[in-house]
Amino acid sequence: MRARLCLAAALLLACVIRGEAQSDGPRDVGTALVRISQYVHDYYSRAQSLVGTERVVVQPLSRAFGMDGFARTFINELRVEWNPREDGAPAMATMLRKQMTVNGRVPKPKDTPECSDPLSEQVEPLSMFLPEFGEEYEFIWKGERTEKEGRMMLLEFRERPAGPATSEWREVKGEDCVMVSLPGAHAGRVWADPTTGAVSRLEMHLKGPVDVKVPRDQQHKAGAYVTVERSDYAIRYRAVKFQDPDETLLLPASIDIVRTYRNALMSSRVTQAYTEFRRFLGSGRLVE
Repeated sequence: MRARLCLAAALLLACVIRGEAQSDGPRDVGTALVRISQYVHDYYSRAQSLVGTERVVVQPLSRAFGMDGFARTFINELRVEWNPREDGAPAMATMLRKQMTVNGRVPKPKDTPECSDPLSEQVEPLSMFLPEFGEEYEFIWKGERTEKEGRMMLLEFRERPAGPATSEWREVKGEDCVMVSLPGAHAGRVWADPTTGAVSRLEMHLKGPVDVKVPRDQQHKAGAYVTVERSDYAIRYRAVKFQDPDETLLLPASIDIVRTYRNALMSSRVTQAYTEFRRFLGSGRLVE
């Protein structure tokens, strides 16, 4: 999704304690966020040595949420890059994609990304919890509860106001492509292990429809405003075991993104599934 995704990771905010009684887990939102932040830091240290296979399906949607044309399918090689910054700038992790196939065949030079296709470089979702990103969200502690993943702590959040919605228009393969930024417009939930802080699910959605101003030189195509009706984002993680050395990591299982518009802009659903995670290790030798 195009919108900014930044979560405060260690900000102590006023919280409402609700839900079930707890045992050894955190009892407030500040402690929970610090625990999640520590987990994410450790997760990136390990995930940098992994590569996986990503299957992406981009499906145009009609106004009735039905299929509107043919879907595009990609197979990508995916890895995570994380470079902690020493200059005080936010230390984001990046998902790097190398395209392997397009619609079942080897990519050709003409197979450049289309409007709804995932970017070759994209912010990794859990980088939202690193402490460098503060004061972006407000959190509410919802307590612990039993989910299908086991005992989970649940936090609800909403973006804090961060300026007006904006759009950037450009032409891609003869068609208008619109990139929309919706700062302050989302809310969501995160599920994490109360002991380790390991995140198993993260979901975001629009708090309500958002009118986005159209640049003056594009208003003859779409009017003065376009309306984003829906912008949903959901990621799930699953346990993956590795050997030599033995370890188990929670790695992405799927990402589901839906964005719909009230007017003529193309709505779409993007599903991403992840398999075949493996380690990649560099090797070298001395040459006299």
